[in-house]
Formats: sequence, C-alpha cells, structure tokens
Amino acid sequence: MRFLTISSVSLLISIGFAGCDIQYKPVGNLKAQPPLDTVAFKPNTVIEPKWLQTAFVNGTEYTIGKEKALLFGVELDSVELPTGKLIACDPLHTDEYGKVFTQVFPVGKFPAQAALLALGGAERVAMVRIVFSNEPVAKWAVAVPAGQQAADMQTDDKPGFATDAGLAIYVDSLTLIKIPFDSLSSFNTGGYRELKAKERKTWKGGLYSFTGGNALLISTGLGDGKYASYIGYNNAGKPVQLVTDFRLVKW
Repeated sequence: MRFLTISSVSLLISIGFAGCDIQYKPVGNLKAQPPLDTVAFKPNTVIEPKWLQTAFVNGTEYTIGKEKALLFGVELDSVELPTGKLIACDPLHTDEYGKVFTQVFPVGKFPAQAALLALGGAERVAMVRIVFSNEPVAKWAVAVPAGQQAADMQTDDKPGFATDAGLAIYVDSLTLIKIPFDSLSSFNTGGYRELKAKERKTWKGGLYSFTGGNALLISTGLGDGKYASYIGYNNAGKPVQLVTDFRLVKW
C-alpha cells in the first residue's frame, strides 16, 4: 500500500517522541473505548493544511519509528447555537475568558466531533470541531476571539483560548447566560457531574444540557495550554467548520 509522507512532523505526547518523520495511510475503522459512533463523512477535497481534516478520517495511521499512532474521528452530539455567536474557553472561567469569536457562525443545531489519537492503549483528544455544513472547505483562517489580534495561518503565536482546567467549553453567548448559577464554578457542580458520567479512561467529552440550551465540554489534549481554532470557509466565503487543535501533534 502506498504511503503519503508528512515531513518534519513530531508527536508531542507524554511518551516523549519528537522530531520523527511520520507517515499516514488509511486503515480499518476504529472505535473509541467505550464505543462511540465514528465519523462517516470524508471530504472530497482536502486543502492545506491537510491535518485539519485528515485527523478526523477513520483512521489515519502515524508511524513513529516502531510505534504506530492512530487518529480517528468520533461523533459527540449536536451543539445548539441560537445566535451563532460562539464562545470557546476554560469552563471554570467563563466570566473572565468567555469571549465570542469575531466570526458569527450559522444559527441552528450542529454536530460536534472529536479527533482522537490512540497510542499505547490510551486515547487523547487531538482536535474538536463543529460542522456547520458538509460543503468542501475552500479556505482556512485563524479564528479570533474578541479583543485579540488577527493572525495568518503561518504565524506561530496565534490567537486562541487558554485553559488550566484541562477542559474546554463550546457554547453560544446567549446560552452561556442561561447556564444555572454556579453549575460550572467547580468540579463538584452540575455540568461536571454530567460530564463525569461520560468519562472514558483517558478523556471525557459530551454535552451539558439544561433548560435553555446546551454546551459541549471536552478534554483538551494533555490538559492545560493555549489553543488556536481555525475556520473553514466554502467557496462563497461562508463558515462550514470550526476546528480547535489541542497540540498533541506538531504539524
């Protein structure tokens, strides 16, 4: 089988591989533990940077020396966006860091998906995305939270959100103000108790639902850090995807 080479790529995970050339090839369907529905959609065209889409394709195989790391997409659930004004931030500090992206997204209910990286019997969340349309992505741009400076795709220090909770929340700005008081203020409160029921061995993710809407809560790679998000636009300039990279892989 022919391999496609992605040069100068290193995997930044706790086992410590770095600086290795990595190859990938399609392999059989994978399942998260415990099982989740894998992402069925595969893009007809993949534009640069390809990793923003190939990470969700079941399954992308990375060879690092004698080790194999596998990336595959899983379905989470659908996030409700009543205004299209989306926030991604640390759920413990929504009052301080809950800044909307400057791009307004479509209004409606949209599927959220995670790209999982599996290596050595463990799975981690490499990326998360919200899919507004299955139309092909014609262009990628860095998503900018309000109050931060815009940057191009080649910039190292990109705008994004920081978390020290090891989790991210994705929520509409209108929905955020409807979240019950103190339900996200500590790990003993409602949103996290609901997430605990969906916890897997090495990551957790799912919807926190309440009267007035829902929000996506999900683990952020290996935990704390600052993470950039990217918007995929179609040929008409309308957003069709939002993807956050949790920096498990240095592309």
